[in-house]
Amino acid sequence: MKSKLSNSGIDVTVKDVEKYMNRYNEVMKGKNGEKAKKLYLSLLPINIIVVFIFFVFIL
Repeated sequence: MKSKLSNSGIDVTVKDVEKYMNRYNEVMKGKNGEKAKKLYLSLLPINIIVVFIFFVFIL
C-alpha cells in the first residue's frame, strides 16, 4: 500500500488513510452511520440505472 501511494503522485500518506478509515468506522457505528446506510440502500437502484444508461448511451 505504501509503494502504491508513493508511486501514485498523490500527496497522501498511509497515516492519512488510517486516520480516514478510523474516522469512517466511528461514524458508521453511530446514529448518523445508520442514516447513511439507509440512504445508500435507498439510492442504490437509482445509481445502478444511471451507470447503466451512461454505458449504453455514452459508450
